[in-house]
Formats: sequence, C-alpha cells, structure tokens
Amino acid sequence: ITPFLNESGNPWQYVSVRTNITNQVIAEERLKASHDRYRNLSEVIPYALGLVQNGKWTYINPTAVSMFGASSSSDMLDKPIADYIGAADVEHITNQITHVNEQQPMLMQEVKLRTYGGKVFDAEIQASAFTWSGDQMVLVAMHDISVRKQEEEERNQYLEQLEHTQRLESLGV
Repeated sequence: ITPFLNESGNPWQYVSVRTNITNQVIAEERLKASHDRYRNLSEVIPYALGLVQNGKWTYINPTAVSMFGASSSSDMLDKPIADYIGAADVEHITNQITHVNEQQPMLMQEVKLRTYGGKVFDAEIQASAFTWSGDQMVLVAMHDISVRKQEEEERNQYLEQLEHTQRLESLGV
C-alpha cells in the first residue's frame, strides 16, 4: 500500500498493488513433486547413478554407494570423481566428464574404477550433461562388470584348454 500525499503532507489516496502468485506456487509445487519422483526413482533403480558438478559428486544413489563400498553417500559427496577412477583411466575419463555437454554425451565405455577403500574393479561408465536450475550438471551412470569380466576370462581359459586338448588328440597323444 502506497499513500499519495496532498500539499500539506497528509494522505489523500492510497494505492495497493497485488500480484497473483498462484501460478508460480503451483509451478514450484509441480517442480518439487517432479524432483521427488526422479529422486525416488534414482534411489530404487539397480544402476549406479551420480551427479557431478565441477568434477565433484553432488549426489550418489544407494546402488553407487554400495558399488563403491562406501558406508553412505556422505562419504563421497563433494569429493572429486577422480578419486574413484583407476589410475590408468583417471585423466581420460575426468577430461571426458568435464567436457561432456548436452549435445555430445559420453558414450558407454569400459574403465577401471576404484572403491572407497581403494580396490580397483572393472566397470562400464557413461555420462550425459544437463542444466538444473541454471547449473551445469553431469549424470554419470555406472555398472560393475567385474563378474562378467571374470566369467569371460574363465571361458577363454576353458576354450584355450579345450583347443590344446583337441590338438593333442589330433596328434595321438
């Protein structure tokens, strides 16, 4: 409310300006509900997901916490993602994650990752950038492929033994 004063300084008229913020409130409520739905989804999805901003974890889901062997997400939040990438891949992957953009996501690739305790394991990783409330973020999706790699190694060893046995049989040994 703003008073208009007459020549003697007394108010003679008042003006009130009101703004209807109903639509703004509804939009904010919908945005929060959407955010909550996506957070709930990321909490139950069986894939390791994390958000990276300026090279540091800003969010990590329970599957990723478990995969990295941390006791909780707070062990990893605000820590450099480079701390969780194997030495051979750290420069290449951190560079890719730093330079990923909305038009050019980082395609799936095999890398060595490092647990919270320092153990190195095989994983697949991909990343995609997006803007959230004006901030550039990178969604990183990861999958532990250690079991698959071990099974592939065992299969290859078995095939080599089988091939060796077949060669010996063909020689009559």
